[in-house]
Formats: sequence, structure tokens, C-alpha cells
Amino acid sequence: MNKSTLTFIILTAFCINVNAQTSLENCNILIGENAVDTATVTDALKWADTKPICVKCEDENVYELNKLNFRMILQNPFRNKDFGTTEKGIPLLGRKLLEQAKPGDTVFLRSATYLDEEGNDVALPNIVFRIVE
Repeated sequence: MNKSTLTFIILTAFCINVNAQTSLENCNILIGENAVDTATVTDALKWADTKPICVKCEDENVYELNKLNFRMILQNPFRNKDFGTTEKGIPLLGRKLLEQAKPGDTVFLRSATYLDEEGNDVALPNIVFRIVE
């Protein structure tokens, strides 16, 4: 095996490993031990008050959120409230709005990241959950 073939194999294996780490398509909030896409206001507040806030993804790993953009979509009256990017938690004004959430309202976490072993931000997919009774 020549040097260029060996280099190609190593780079291919590295790219497959990197893609495996960044190809998550679904993450949900953790209520207790359960990953859910719906939550009562009480459960959503417990999740928001837990430090660090965590999500569980399709790979069955739990990730501590480092950065995220917190948005709520309220149904009645219909409005969209974006609280910008925050680190290590839910923004105070976002939490206050979460206290007033009604069934059918939706919480949307965009641009969420976690820190890998080297301290680098790694992107997670959008995380969405709906408020239920």
C-alpha cells in the first residue's frame, strides 16, 4: 500500500467520524429520565431551571447545552417572541413568558450547541417542544 492510498484511507475514516458526530437530526428536552417533545408548564419550568440544561438526542447521548437561541411561539394571540442567543441557560424574560404559556404554545431552541472534549462548540439540531395541559 503506497503512502497516498494510506493517507486517503485515514482521511476518509476521519471524515466519517466527524460526520457521525455532527449528523444528529433529533433532540428532545429531558424531563426526569425521559426525552420528550411535549411538556406541561410545570415540567418545562423544572427543565428550564435545571443547571445545566440538557437534551437527549437520537444517539441516546445527553448533551449539556452551551449556547442557544430561545424563541416561543404563542397561539392566543398569535405572536412570536425571540430572546436571542444565551449561554448555559434560558433567558430570564424567556422563563417569565414560559410561566404564562398555554397548551399549544411552542418553545423553539435554535442554534443550540454543546462543548466537545476539546472545548469546541458543536451544533445540535433545532430543539422544539410543545406545551400541553
